Amino acid sequence: MFTLHSGRKPWSFRVEDMAQFAFPTAVSLDAGHVALRALSPLWIDEVLTMVNEPLLNDLTGTTATFSREQIENWLATRPAQTERCDWAILDNESGEFAGEIVLNDYNAERNTMNLRICLAGSQWFDRGIGTAAIDAVLTYAFDGMNLQKVTLAVLTNNLRAQRVYARLGFQLGRQYSEKGMRFQRMQITKLDFVAALAERLMGESLDLQKWSFGFDSGKRRAGLCDHTNKRISLSKYMSTLHSVDQSRQVMFHEIAHALAGVKHGHDAQWLRIATDLGYRNERISAKRVDEEHAKWLGTCANGHEYFRYRKPTRQSSCAKCSKKFDPAYLIKWVERG
Repeated sequence: MFTLHSGRKPWSFRVEDMAQFAFPTAVSLDAGHVALRALSPLWIDEVLTMVNEPLLNDLTGTTATFSREQIENWLATRPAQTERCDWAILDNESGEFAGEIVLNDYNAERNTMNLRICLAGSQWFDRGIGTAAIDAVLTYAFDGMNLQKVTLAVLTNNLRAQRVYARLGFQLGRQYSEKGMRFQRMQITKLDFVAALAERLMGESLDLQKWSFGFDSGKRRAGLCDHTNKRISLSKYMSTLHSVDQSRQVMFHEIAHALAGVKHGHDAQWLRIATDLGYRNERISAKRVDEEHAKWLGTCANGHEYFRYRKPTRQSSCAKCSKKFDPAYLIKWVERG
């Protein structure tokens, strides 16, 4: 079981960039062998070739032809955008331009954005480039922007793209027709994304014919490995309020329990397995969940706060003000709406 203490920021985007703007903008993102950088005129030749490539246009439903002047003007306006993010996808090994990925159509009322991605040519297909880029952007969308949902539309005959989206957690929506083409709507929430991530991680180490994943209602723990029912679960509250990276860490913790076996607990063998998986042995705080969901709020004379899910039945004093019970620092409880 993964218990909760103090946490730290996720790694998937640079936190210092977040302080420079309100929302949104194309901050630099890094995901393994892929780097995402704000789209600019630096890649005009590559973008011009990409948008006029017949194969790519067939896959994305693009029917227009673009001139160099149009692309120059388009790229020049990207840094000034305030309600969309345009990234160049770069291959870290070669430094080459591998495509673009975009979050656009921000809906303030629903707190959603639309995702669009296009790789720069067939030479980038089936190399994990698109998967890594989408994974990084979705992590930023849910952790950096706090979006409720990300949507997209894909041609119904683009089965390769649909498989990638489904693997990342996108759910099918309604189909529609436009300009003689048939499109499939898809959408994803943070919990959809985390669930897909959890199942991918389990699939790398466990037999998914025997082990299953789900969310639970835990508020004082982040995860649980049920050896009897061969089921790993994450707290839906923790997964909603904490970062995607922290959910990944909890999964490493619980998968290690499944691999080590019920007898090992948190011993050295369990820790070795967890570390090999990528576990950093950090602590995560339950305070945000308490602040969001606890029914009872207690405060002492100095303003220290305490949270309870059931009505306290005994008097207690603030442990931060005095190690022993002291009526001067009595905690006063109020029920929250």
